[in-house]
Amino acid sequence: MVLFGTGGETHGGSLWYISLVDLLNGHVEKADKIYTDKYKGIMTPPVLIDITKDGVLDVVMAMFNSSVIAFDGLTFKTIWISHFPSSESYSTPGVGYFNDDAVPDFIVNYQTGPGFPVYYYTQTTILDGRTGQHLLSEPIKMVVGTQSSPLVISAEGFGNDIFLYWVSDCHGVSGEDRNLKFSFVHGTTIHEQSRADFCKLRFKERLFTRMYALNHASGPPGTIVYDSDLRQEVEHRDTLNYTEIGLRFLEKHPNYWSDYYNYPILEKRHVGPHDGGGIQRTISTGTLVKPLSEDGEINYSMDIVFATFWFYPAKTQALVPEDQECIKDRLAGEAERFQPESKYYGLDHDAYEEAVTLECLQKSGHDARYEEGTSRECRRIQSFQSSNGSDDSVSVEDIMSL
Repeated sequence: MVLFGTGGETHGGSLWYISLVDLLNGHVEKADKIYTDKYKGIMTPPVLIDITKDGVLDVVMAMFNSSVIAFDGLTFKTIWISHFPSSESYSTPGVGYFNDDAVPDFIVNYQTGPGFPVYYYTQTTILDGRTGQHLLSEPIKMVVGTQSSPLVISAEGFGNDIFLYWVSDCHGVSGEDRNLKFSFVHGTTIHEQSRADFCKLRFKERLFTRMYALNHASGPPGTIVYDSDLRQEVEHRDTLNYTEIGLRFLEKHPNYWSDYYNYPILEKRHVGPHDGGGIQRTISTGTLVKPLSEDGEINYSMDIVFATFWFYPAKTQALVPEDQECIKDRLAGEAERFQPESKYYGLDHDAYEEAVTLECLQKSGHDARYEEGTSRECRRIQSFQSSNGSDDSVSVEDIMSL
């Protein structure tokens, strides 16, 4: 039996099953549906585990669209559903025994917000394998979150398994502050949004990443296994300078110089290691391996192997509620751009929105004056300011002259 999914992040799809024989013989039309989502597709692999104790593997899946669903492996009927409203997940559940019954439980990870890459916060929790109910009194919340799947180390006795999960959060932020809604300045690309420094943009704080080990006895959040603040110096010690590597290649192959200088996408080439001084994402699942032992003695511990990823952040601007309210109020008075005596006279809607957005950011002190990562019009405005050596508010005459 083969399970497969269809669809994508922004269009519906289904979870299907088909016999291996039919698949190998090209009879895809014999596939049958287990589940359909009209709005979003099937993005992550399911977990196959017997939770009904009938000797048949059941299917437990963290759907991309807001729900964890357990299907009976014999009938494919729904056993239970656990909802995470307005959330998405790219993570496969981790399986282990958290409470003291004989049914395995599941650690899951969901990101809440409008959709990739704009998430207001992330929550991690553990679901009861029998009912789908939450076993933690409160989910573990974080600002940035991760898309890596959790791991579980099996230990002797029910409720002793160790659940490993990642936290990506901001220093100095706690409680309801994590729910702060935001959006990006109009025109910011998806690529720029996904590589933003969310902690700096939203809270003017630094990001940190940690891996925790959690079980029933320790309680949340658990014991810290990895802390990016403590490892930053070590992980940057032998950083490869890919700019230097590329230039060495060009020295040996000068016929590629024209391609390098005429590359159409990059507006600005960064020189040096692409780490931005400490922006980290955890997007890959680690693995558990037997401990390395030179003496051959039996070792009952477990090693964890995972990759860390530091990158150069995109220079973006985000709008927090204060800015959004200011822009909303200004757009309510958009009729002023039709008045000949107004300094906004002659602007179309887009140019007017760009102008008031920049003014609201300047008013709140959130105007980062970035050269890239903001919208095309803002970059043109900032370029004009830079060329004239001015830090004053942009006038409409300046905008019209661009």
